[in-house]
Amino acid sequence: KMKYIVILGDGMADYGVDEFGGKTVLDVASDLINHGYVKDRAILGIQGQFIDSVSSRFYGLSVGTYVYDFISDEAANSGLEKYDVITSIDGIKITSSNTITNYLTQKKPGDTVTLTVDRALENKKDITVTVVLSEYEQ
Repeated sequence: KMKYIVILGDGMADYGVDEFGGKTVLDVASDLINHGYVKDRAILGIQGQFIDSVSSRFYGLSVGTYVYDFISDEAANSGLEKYDVITSIDGIKITSSNTITNYLTQKKPGDTVTLTVDRALENKKDITVTVVLSEYEQ
């Protein structure tokens, strides 16, 4: 875990502890300087939108992350489909827009995760999909 300080545009500051897959502050700074992004950062490879309980009731979808596009071949070829709603990742229920992102800080590109998804278009629930994580690149 590393300590961080964030200076916001309005002059306010926030601080705390975060994880970048075991990288130190110097590793992260070096990656940002040399590559423009933090190397070896895992991503699921989707574009999605969190569906909260209010939206869930309104649209008749499950609470979770709604998949609307793929940004990696691994995710696109995993069995996950557009319009699926991811309800859990490795058994952890999706309860906020940050659940997946926070979980992936513990993972590396090439690791696999097991997703539980609901496929609303086919009225199917609790489908299991395994996805190989990709590396975040800009």
